[in-house]
Amino acid sequence: MTPWLETAGWTLIHFVWQGCAIAAVTAAALRLAERRSASVRYVIACAGLTLMMAAPIVTARLLQDVARGFSRATIGARPISGDAYARLKARATNARATDARATNARATDARATDADATPVASRQASFDRIVPGITIVWLAGVLLLLARMTGGWWRVRRLHRAAMASTSSRWQTACRRLAYRLGLPAAAHVVESTLVDVPTVVGWLRPAILLPVAALAALSPAQVEAILAHELAHIRRHDYAVNVLQTIA
Repeated sequence: MTPWLETAGWTLIHFVWQGCAIAAVTAAALRLAERRSASVRYVIACAGLTLMMAAPIVTARLLQDVARGFSRATIGARPISGDAYARLKARATNARATDARATNARATDARATDADATPVASRQASFDRIVPGITIVWLAGVLLLLARMTGGWWRVRRLHRAAMASTSSRWQTACRRLAYRLGLPAAAHVVESTLVDVPTVVGWLRPAILLPVAALAALSPAQVEAILAHELAHIRRHDYAVNVLQTIA
């Protein structure tokens, strides 16, 4: 468990600068694409989100490979090469040829170096003990947000079931016409609901558009059709699925 916690902790630490770098590149790309279409900016934002999700996965894999390589080197799993053996043998010969004064001088220097390195090693060891704690705190946050996401998903599921069980709105025909113009294979199920305050799309495979009853009274037919076209554009772009992935990320 501890090696996994350490790997995850260092992955999170590295993601601080990785996430900032990805965000900076994405922001620069969006700034350059200000005059381009909304679809181009949407693709850039989705690419940034994908990189945000991929970066910690790649980092964790690299850290695990480094850890495994270090373990193999520590236990002597990697055989020493002939050149390395020759160098070691030459060093041993030179060490035996030195006089006692040089040996004592090196020993004194080594003790001084160890004494200087002790505080650094102590700080490194203390930091290594903190890394698993970072992972535990992060996991607690993940569990909390997953519980929040589950509650939101349950509410959306109830809205979708209630919408699919309700009678179609009088705007269903207009929605069908707009869906045909947008190239959608089928129109969404349109209902008028008191459960929402703003027009809302729920569902992915069988989407439903919920129109707030209170707002419809103050809107003209052209405005309602504009709202339907806007919600159908969300469906065509699969924004519901993308939003779920964004929440998971």
